[in-house]
Amino acid sequence: MEEDKKMEEETQSSTSPEVEVEVVKEEVIQITKSDLDEIKDTIKVIKEKNDRLEFAADKARLAQFDSNKEGPKLKTAKISYWNGKPVLGWRLQKDVIEQNMAGILVAHQEMRLYHRSKEDFSDIPYIKFKDLEKKLGDVVKDETDSVSKERILTIKLEDGEEFKISSTFVN
Repeated sequence: MEEDKKMEEETQSSTSPEVEVEVVKEEVIQITKSDLDEIKDTIKVIKEKNDRLEFAADKARLAQFDSNKEGPKLKTAKISYWNGKPVLGWRLQKDVIEQNMAGILVAHQEMRLYHRSKEDFSDIPYIKFKDLEKKLGDVVKDETDSVSKERILTIKLEDGEEFKISSTFVN
């Protein structure tokens, strides 16, 4: 009987893991009551001044201060898309306006949308040009100024592909 109890104690002690517990001691500082009261009063005065200033402050400037404090944000650009392809540029290909026999003006206008390369393009009627899909969230990785005083942006798409685009074609 006693042997069984000893065996149980041995198995329990061998199966229970030993955990080391670190005790973190806080540093204790002694201060006089008068010094503590002075610190509390100073904090109270500072809080009152802060509340007063925030109440009287311009809310837009406070928001700007908070956003600047967070650090630089990634610039994003709205890139137009047509049939799921990014539009890197466009040009008016055809611009003919005629008057028919009834005296009504009839326009034949066509736009060429350039996608990932100059060989990759779509020709669409000008009237559908306004129907380009706008998308937000393409990250601007770099921004340079060219000799012709035109800003060139390096855009990184969601699929990881990067390309350069004139700021003229960014919405």
